[in-house]
Amino acid sequence: MKASCYYILLSILPLGLAGQQQVLKSNSLSSGSTSNSTTVLKVDDKQKNKVGELKQDIKTLGEAVSADAEVVIVGTASPANVNVNFVALYGGFIKTAEQQEEEEAFLKDCDKNFPSRVEASQFFSKSGWDYLSEGGKDLATHRFNLAWTLNKENVEAYWGLGVVAYQQGDYHSAIELMDQGLVLNKGQSPTLLVDLATVYIKCFTEHKEAAEMEKANELLEKALVLDPSFTNAYMQLSLASLVNDNIDQAWLNFHKAYEVDPNGVSVELLAELLEHKSDPKGIFKKP
Repeated sequence: MKASCYYILLSILPLGLAGQQQVLKSNSLSSGSTSNSTTVLKVDDKQKNKVGELKQDIKTLGEAVSADAEVVIVGTASPANVNVNFVALYGGFIKTAEQQEEEEAFLKDCDKNFPSRVEASQFFSKSGWDYLSEGGKDLATHRFNLAWTLNKENVEAYWGLGVVAYQQGDYHSAIELMDQGLVLNKGQSPTLLVDLATVYIKCFTEHKEAAEMEKANELLEKALVLDPSFTNAYMQLSLASLVNDNIDQAWLNFHKAYEVDPNGVSVELLAELLEHKSDPKGIFKKP
């Protein structure tokens, strides 16, 4: 995108950092795509047909759990009025006997319809991202939980639940969940690193804790080591510098992103930068 094209866009965009990275996963969900740094199961038509009835069964399972009133008085039991399907990792609650039976039935159905539980888990995490891209946080949480039930080492399950927590403003849980995914991934996903860094940046804007900003920068630098052409990593470095009142560094990182991919830069962030200081290179100007 040419610099001149930004003038029109800037004239209609409201200012404010609140719009930055509302979805996460490198801003890919809003367009229905996923980053090429993550692996998503591709299901052929035959597989989709086989899964059709299973998806209906899953919907029924969710409705049944929401109406369930029995609890087990051991440890932390699931409250009768809480649908544990819509709580990350089922909230750590002890499931009722009925819920356990439903889970066993679900696993058996998956064993019949998928080559392996790993692939079934990938299918449901993919479904979770799809629901999340449409704004369905509860349904997304349910799918990510199912993915986790099938495979406790599915990075996407923790990651997706972390994104849901972020969108709900629960940044502490978002960090915990994404951290678990990062450990399983051995820190090899630039996209996850950037998402987690973005949560830390958001925390910094609220707490002004230096450690949060240091962590964000550390994660972003790691992401760029893995993928030096990752535009959004530079975008978040620019944002981090901006909220930390280092406007010159913010402009520097913004231009690095623009050099890598002119179409991948954030117009919202550009508007914020121009409000603070004119572009040192004179490429961008306020409308």
